[in-house]
Amino acid sequence: MLRRSKFLSRQKLLESVRNATTQRAIDVKETIVVIAVSDISKSREWYSRLFGKGPDLEPFPGNVEFRVGGAWVQIVKSKVKASSWSLQLEVQDLSRERERLREAGIAATEIKTVPNVISYFDLNDPDGNTVRWFQVLTSDPNVTGNRD
Repeated sequence: MLRRSKFLSRQKLLESVRNATTQRAIDVKETIVVIAVSDISKSREWYSRLFGKGPDLEPFPGNVEFRVGGAWVQIVKSKVKASSWSLQLEVQDLSRERERLREAGIAATEIKTVPNVISYFDLNDPDGNTVRWFQVLTSDPNVTGNRD
């Protein structure tokens, strides 16, 4: 008795790949990063210093939103859970941003560099969430992808 394979045949696999590549790309309207914090007042003040401006929106209690670059960073009062994610922000002048943060009373690590690729530093918010600031050091599209 022949048993049916649990795997796709080569033909079915090629068809599924072909179908996936002919689909339209996702049509994203906004990008929002949500960061859970334990104390919304303390975090509103800290993130205001981090971004160098006050919140852009506070649509309801326990929710504070900052427009940063082309995305929204939403701070929400919630149970803080250990996470491996980090918010990463590309800037034009990494040293200037690190100095601005130092003047605002926000401690950061020393700047680290991968030669001819990227420089970066990290910091943590009051709940231990990681924020990485970075500056790209190359225009090579093999490293950076296509950038506008």
